[in-house]
Amino acid sequence: MSLPNQIVMPADGAPNPFTIPGTSRTYRCSAGFSLSVVDDAIILRNAGWVSANGAAVIGSGATSGRPSNPLIGQAYNDTTIGAIVIYGGPKTGWLHHSTGASA
Repeated sequence: MSLPNQIVMPADGAPNPFTIPGTSRTYRCSAGFSLSVVDDAIILRNAGWVSANGAAVIGSGATSGRPSNPLIGQAYNDTTIGAIVIYGGPKTGWLHHSTGASA
């Protein structure tokens, strides 16, 4: 039984490309993009990638109201751009939940 699709993108320091251990399945994601993954999403998240599915949304409001010290993987409902954004780390910054683009 397959798991539902999940949107994932690498956070700061996450291996990219990443090969699922014991397989030849390799995932790579360019900056500003995201991937739709089925069964390997949990392994990718454990390797440091962030997921737009199931991310705990902490707060909602204008872009200027985003948390100043967010945790990697933390999500925020940005009403200025009309999208959920996910924090990928200090180098990556905030990422659009469905495209992976900087937001």
